[in-house]
Amino acid sequence: MSSREFILANVRRRQPAATALPLVPVFDHGVLDPLATFGAALERMGGTLAAAPRDISLDDFIRGLFPDAPVICSATAEVRGTRAITVSGDPRALADVDVGVVRAAFGVAETGSVALGEHGNGLAAGDGFRLNSTAISYPFANSVNY
Repeated sequence: MSSREFILANVRRRQPAATALPLVPVFDHGVLDPLATFGAALERMGGTLAAAPRDISLDDFIRGLFPDAPVICSATAEVRGTRAITVSGDPRALADVDVGVVRAAFGVAETGSVALGEHGNGLAAGDGFRLNSTAISYPFANSVNY
């Protein structure tokens, strides 16, 4: 018997008996109003959900939310901002940005969280946006599916 066969035989002989897998609880409790649930969770974390009115541009809406912000950069096509984003690889290039507008991939209603990724924003994680002063575009707000 080779060393390999000896080791495998010992492993097989000492393997514990098979047991049934544990029951996993189902967390899908159904959210009646996902946007309201998201907004309430966001407020618990200190955020504010601001629904954009349809009668003004998103640029004007964001300027109204942040009237004292001279530098607004956007990584979305819907918001121009006051300065174009130039990705230089140096996070200090965005040090003077007061508000950054990025696209959220999706939101989690129960926690008020959003997933921010590099895909679709044209920014890398280290490009320097400070999340405590970021306005986020929510493309999912009007089309939440459960």
